[in-house]
Amino acid sequence: MRKRLLIPAAFIIFLFTACQAQEAYVDTTLALNNMAFELADASNMTVHNFNLGFVELTTPEGYENTVAPIRGIISLPNTNNAPHPMVVILHGRGGFYGEENLSYAGFDYLVAQLAAQGFVALSISVSGTFDNSWLAMHDFGVFHDLEQRWMVEIFEAHLHYLTQANAGQDVGHGIDLAALLNFYEIHLIGHSRSGALVDSLARADIKQSSGRIASLIRLNPLVFDHDTPHPDLPISILLSEFDDDFPDHPGQSVFDDILIRGNHQSLASVVYLIGGNHNFANRYFEEDDRERAFFTLAHESEERWITREEQEYFILHYVASFLDVVTGRRDPWGIFNPSEPQPVSMFGFDVIASTYSGTAVSIFSANERQARGKLEATEHTQSPIRYGNPHFFIHPITYAHRNGLELLSLIWRDYDAKITFVPTQNNFSEHQALSIYASVDSSNEINPTGQSQGFTVSLKDESGASKRVVIPSGVSALIFHPGMVFELPEFDESLSADIMRENDFHPWQGSMPLAEIRIPLSHFSDIDLSSIVEIGIYFDQTPSGAVMLWEMFLK
Repeated sequence: MRKRLLIPAAFIIFLFTACQAQEAYVDTTLALNNMAFELADASNMTVHNFNLGFVELTTPEGYENTVAPIRGIISLPNTNNAPHPMVVILHGRGGFYGEENLSYAGFDYLVAQLAAQGFVALSISVSGTFDNSWLAMHDFGVFHDLEQRWMVEIFEAHLHYLTQANAGQDVGHGIDLAALLNFYEIHLIGHSRSGALVDSLARADIKQSSGRIASLIRLNPLVFDHDTPHPDLPISILLSEFDDDFPDHPGQSVFDDILIRGNHQSLASVVYLIGGNHNFANRYFEEDDRERAFFTLAHESEERWITREEQEYFILHYVASFLDVVTGRRDPWGIFNPSEPQPVSMFGFDVIASTYSGTAVSIFSANERQARGKLEATEHTQSPIRYGNPHFFIHPITYAHRNGLELLSLIWRDYDAKITFVPTQNNFSEHQALSIYASVDSSNEINPTGQSQGFTVSLKDESGASKRVVIPSGVSALIFHPGMVFELPEFDESLSADIMRENDFHPWQGSMPLAEIRIPLSHFSDIDLSSIVEIGIYFDQTPSGAVMLWEMFLK
């Protein structure tokens, strides 16, 4: 009897010891955080309409003169600490043109809230920028250049009247603005097509050495110029999952460009709102991108949808929190603080968020990889966000970020898979976090549909000591994204094959945004962070999978 008891006891001791040994190498699991923010009370804020006439815009010789209305809405803070910083909101193109375009009024909810936050907030009409489609039909290149010039001219016309109002003149804003405006702290918010044109305003401001533009917020933006560096200002970009207007999410490329160039000194962030809708930013835009025939994936993801009211709630918190940080009213936190794990949700909504700061140093790039390990690792070109339109497949099938991004495709088929990287810099001690930019390759059938991925990251110092941190499957960069298999037309298989080759086409179509996995270096305790010789990724959280890896940074 005693011997029979000894065997199980020894077995229990062995199991306990084995479990201890198995868990000992893991110091911590990356936290899955929500970023919260409390707004000021905006219930008593008044929004005023104004109409100051028209401004004549530059028009090419041979065309009739072009004018734009100088109208909009404005709200003021209730505080006495004038002069107040300003926020100017620029609406998108919309479906109407000319004086009857009231798109600017669709941001009344945001104007009121920003005034409650302490800003003089305006949403102005820029419909004149998008007018005169006759010119676009004659010469789109001319129209494109003029569109940017017209935006500057309309903006300057508004500032002209605001300057007069600030000097005590009543020019028609419907409210006393005397000595209330700080013209050297103007924050711009651009939605849709104006998300590209705020760049034009910032570049013009920099060229004139005016020093007026303080930051840019771009909501579901278009991008005009991939080759010109973006203004070195704090930049925040909001992308919506369901965006039929710009289904390739070109705003992602703004953030990618900043990472690639590596010389942006200001804060930059991009947030991909799960379930978001392009048109829900503006109350004047009634169309639902999820219901439009062009968008083929939306109905496969109805459980991810959010309402217009929910998206407005998110935008209010998103904009106010960013402005609080860039104005110095609050220390960086959440997505803006490199010493914290990247949040997987913001204000209660699922997001995929990434942040860049001027202190970021690249220590690994898939373009020039130094990696080894037990898994299938291949290099290939993949866009950070892909979209295919099966109804118009002759159009560019994939979003081409310049010539594409070189990514490292990592595929594993058992729990023992691992890969190690040699960082280009060994001293991690002067930084706060390790950031890995990655995405689940949802197009690879080895990833079960709907299953997110996870892995463990290790750092090893020169003495051989190492520590590991589990990256759980709930981390937003590693979630599975819905997609579809594109069936090529049968009428001309050779033509289809040519299109596939020219466009780097993949039969699986959907969004796979690359995003940051941020690991505070404080998680790697008791090793020498000044002499890191190896970064390891252990694929020990799921039995198989495929992820795409782009860059690693120290922050």
